[in-house]
Amino acid sequence: MLEKQNWFLVTKEILAQEEIDYDKIEAIDFSYALRYHVNYFKQKVNDYALPFLEIEEENKKKFLEHLAKDLFSISIKTFVSDLHKHKKKAPFAGSSPEERYYSYLTDRFGSISSIQQFFFEYPVLCRLLTERLEFHLDNYIQFIQGIEESIEEIIKVFSVKKPFKLEVYKLDAGDSHCKGKGVIIFKINGRKLVFKYKNLLLVKNLTNFLVLWKNKRVLIFIKYHVYT
Repeated sequence: MLEKQNWFLVTKEILAQEEIDYDKIEAIDFSYALRYHVNYFKQKVNDYALPFLEIEEENKKKFLEHLAKDLFSISIKTFVSDLHKHKKKAPFAGSSPEERYYSYLTDRFGSISSIQQFFFEYPVLCRLLTERLEFHLDNYIQFIQGIEESIEEIIKVFSVKKPFKLEVYKLDAGDSHCKGKGVIIFKINGRKLVFKYKNLLLVKNLTNFLVLWKNKRVLIFIKYHVYT
């Protein structure tokens, strides 16, 4: 049943949040429609933390921006189509294009109920956005778990000491695979590290390669998965 599917349950959680207000009206654009998805992701990221690892908000923001960019690229064609559809039905309030655009956005996405109505009209987009959000969240959790599982090796190889501070340098560096899983380049206490999702079948062939990378003072963490 639809009501028991995970994406549907997560969507209900997303759209059950308290109303979110925008302080800067002039900054409102189509991303306004995705604010509840991004805020939901932010809350989950804040909930998932390691006691020994400090991640400043600026670095967490990079994951939020990465998600927002992805969701926006999925949604933009539907947003534009919906804008033109409503434009044909009735003129938007305002004396300038900017004011009319703002009128559409606030009328269409200004409240939880209006956003619920929008996604009721576009159920395929609704599901795509939720599943993509879950994908980003799963990636983040696996990244943090990878650090937790490898922290003793990090200490041994780089002689780093507590407190540990994480800095995100680049997301999706290099090639991507497995529905978009890419490389994360980051630092812990100034030491550059690389996190990459890998198929378990390839891990045995990487031993010598990892040794070479360690000699260069760069450590690669392999997240193990078996894909069938």
